[in-house]
Amino acid sequence: MKTTFRVHALWLASVLALPFAPTSAEAQKALVYCPAIDQSGCTTVRSALLSAFPGGVETGDDGTNGSVDLKTVDLFQYAVIVVPSLAETDSTAPYALLRDQAVVDRLKLALLGRRAFWSGTPDQGALATTRPQKDELIRNLAAWASGNFATVNAPGLVVLQDQSDVVTRRYSWVQPILGFQIVADPKLASYNSVRSLTAAGNAILASSGSTLAYANMASFGFQTPSGASGVSLDAVGQTGTSVGGQIVLLTQMGANTGGAVITTDTDDYPPGTPVIMTGTGFGAGETVTLTLHEDPLLHPDRVYSTTADGNGGFVYSGFS
Repeated sequence: MKTTFRVHALWLASVLALPFAPTSAEAQKALVYCPAIDQSGCTTVRSALLSAFPGGVETGDDGTNGSVDLKTVDLFQYAVIVVPSLAETDSTAPYALLRDQAVVDRLKLALLGRRAFWSGTPDQGALATTRPQKDELIRNLAAWASGNFATVNAPGLVVLQDQSDVVTRRYSWVQPILGFQIVADPKLASYNSVRSLTAAGNAILASSGSTLAYANMASFGFQTPSGASGVSLDAVGQTGTSVGGQIVLLTQMGANTGGAVITTDTDDYPPGTPVIMTGTGFGAGETVTLTLHEDPLLHPDRVYSTTADGNGGFVYSGFS
């Protein structure tokens, strides 16, 4: 058997840092995508998450208006990245930066945590009667998506409803980043309550012993026309009849959920210092390919190979 691991490396000046173990303070940070042309939703999301992430909630865009630059910021310091509900029109393109190839490549490498997709807009609307429930749903989604950060040491992802004018273009920015296709169901239906189908759905919809519900909680729905490995259908809209509505919650567990793990002996290395990588949980005699990728990309990927011993472990120090 042969396993390929992609190891991400951050080059900072002349020091190599492998982001396998962010500090506990960093692990409590969240990042909200916040394009300059549409900041209302990201402001609401940030406000909802401030109490849940004591390390802070930052906004991500191009580095202007107080945001961090998605093309250069260390994404591994965040426990979760949240994409608010946005709408592209003929004259606006709030998802444009998420289609930029440099940002796509960085997100593709970093988003190893859980992923949650909600077909609703809890970041919209200011009615005092529903704002507490909407904020709780935002926090629950972020808590679930960041729930395995201690294992993956990388951010999870929350995506709220894409409301772009052209229905067939909705969520088209997702596939280049995550590798599977999500589309919006073209049939418009609105739901004031939803029914959970899974444990993940129960966790995300839980509210003090009951299930979250409020007016216009979800609408439209999700479809995965080409299939999506590991994607779970977690909640449907309730129609008031015995027939369930559309799928309004999708989740995916993300990476690093198996028993095979690679760690390094330290986080930072002076130039020329051997990087000692230790692997456990592989098959006896298994060939393991290690691909070292820099972020930002200054040199081509470096590829090395090693073989696990009879106990499924290895120590590799062939890279300095």
